[in-house]
Amino acid sequence: MSRVWIDPQAGLQPHREHRVDADGYGAVDTLGREANDLRGLSDAAYRLLPRNQGVTGRNYKRKSKMVTDIFGRLKSLRDEEKQLVEESLSSERSEVLAIAVKEYLGTTDDSDADTLYNAMAILQMDDAEFRSRVAAIGRVCRTVANAEVAQAKAKTHAADFENAQRQMHIAKHRTNHWQRRVHELMKAGGDHTTAQSDAAKTKADYPALFVGGKIAEPLAEVVKKIKSEILKNEADREKNTRAMAADALNSTLRRFDLPELKKGESLV
Repeated sequence: MSRVWIDPQAGLQPHREHRVDADGYGAVDTLGREANDLRGLSDAAYRLLPRNQGVTGRNYKRKSKMVTDIFGRLKSLRDEEKQLVEESLSSERSEVLAIAVKEYLGTTDDSDADTLYNAMAILQMDDAEFRSRVAAIGRVCRTVANAEVAQAKAKTHAADFENAQRQMHIAKHRTNHWQRRVHELMKAGGDHTTAQSDAAKTKADYPALFVGGKIAEPLAEVVKKIKSEILKNEADREKNTRAMAADALNSTLRRFDLPELKKGESLV
């Protein structure tokens, strides 16, 4: 059985050229020919694999490495060819992008149409692809704007978050205060009616103690003293209630590691 032997040390000495034909399309002729040659060599190398009888382990390792090298070289050639084609079309891509930006901004003119037509022809780009690029520019601008807004907010985010939390807890305690105050005033309306009714009944029961509808002079000082005590007790009770509410609020703020009420800062 005959065997094909390829000297892996001989290698290939490719002469690479990159030419652009009359239509402006990039072509890498020499690399393409070299790739075709290597494909033929790889077919021959496949016949050296241990599918044939009588192939030793040592020969298999050497021949398998040679096939691996050939396929690696094929991939390298294809990558180089792709890179050269991309480089040859870079100017057209730049032109399309520049005109897409102008189209998004609404600043295109007649000369841009000719340039765009030629560039799109070389790139084999259709109108839908161009419109997609214009739309992408808008998305890019929106993304950048969102990122800048987020970055600006991040600078004050911690302080804003802390202040918002603090005001939330203060608002809750203030709501509790005013709810209590509403209930007190509702009750005060009923107390006023009851007090006036009791006063009218007292005048009717003890008319001698009243002069012209008012308590007699010797007892007026007693009434005045009792009234002062009642008002003082109510004021003290309100003061104590607010102090307890402030303490409760500060306790809540401490629990959440937030600044307590400042000196002179009122809960209400």
